[in-house]
Amino acid sequence: MTQDTIGRRRIGIIGAGLIGIKRTIAFDMLGCNIVAVFDPDVGRSKALAERPCRNGAPEVKNDLTSLFETVGSGGIVVVATPHAHLSASARSAINEGLHVLLEKPGSVASRDLEELNELAIGNKCTVHVGYNHRFHPGIRALRDAVMGREYGKVLSIRGVYGHGGRIGYQDEWRFQRQISGGGELLDQGSHLIDLAQFITGDRLDYQFSKMSNLYWGGEVEDNAFVSLIGRELRFEAWLHASWTEWKNRFLLEVFCERAKLEVSGLGGSYGSETFRIYEMGEELGPPKIMSVEYPPGDTSWDSECRDLLTAIDEGVSYGATLEDAVAVLRIVERAYTN
Repeated sequence: MTQDTIGRRRIGIIGAGLIGIKRTIAFDMLGCNIVAVFDPDVGRSKALAERPCRNGAPEVKNDLTSLFETVGSGGIVVVATPHAHLSASARSAINEGLHVLLEKPGSVASRDLEELNELAIGNKCTVHVGYNHRFHPGIRALRDAVMGREYGKVLSIRGVYGHGGRIGYQDEWRFQRQISGGGELLDQGSHLIDLAQFITGDRLDYQFSKMSNLYWGGEVEDNAFVSLIGRELRFEAWLHASWTEWKNRFLLEVFCERAKLEVSGLGGSYGSETFRIYEMGEELGPPKIMSVEYPPGDTSWDSECRDLLTAIDEGVSYGATLEDAVAVLRIVERAYTN
């Protein structure tokens, strides 16, 4: 994949909110051509279009058909809408033969993603779901350590991910079940489920869960506690996602036979991203500690967008497929119905 190839790649953005902006910046930095943007809120579309792009400003579109025509054959569409609208926009793009970067969780129902997968295969479209945390350097190092089996088999995983919201958070679309499809489990919890599968190479099965609304009120949970088990490797996974984590926090711990492997922080308000290995000796006792702290800044968005380009051109990828996203949503659905 050459820079000339990247520069010819045309990108359309559906949804001009925070994530749509992040994707625009990432693809622009890679040298792609951002050609069109559509958002029902025309003001947001115009604001995104006014951001400087190296290949000129994208056109503001009033409908998806016009956006697809401008992107053209072989192009990529980013779908960054509220959850309930994700799969429909992706379906329209795939029907036009376009590749898609579909923001997580991809849909509010696993059956929608199963249908999208069949459609994408039939139309020879590459579709990835935006679980960008896979591309944090600490997570990649953690995965390499786990998959290398140097420290023995995985015994258990513990994950914590949360923030504290903001004034008026309960009035935003995330608390409207018809639009969001669910609360904190679907929002940040889906990242934890995906990461547990990604770093182990195993699928997870649901055991039990507790959904709670402890503070914010409204239609959906603000805290989710989930117990899962590895289908093949049989490790236990205990995950907690929270909208009452008053100091933003990310922690993913993997307990192996001979070490604990850990990633803490994601940069920014979540603290410095750090990968640690606590390696046990034959006599146990205090572990030998290895620690790597990564430079400030979140490069996961750029890396994920580049990964999609590589997947399209070369078929090699670390990104989340529709099948990966289906596996996550099936667990979420079990948790919401038990």
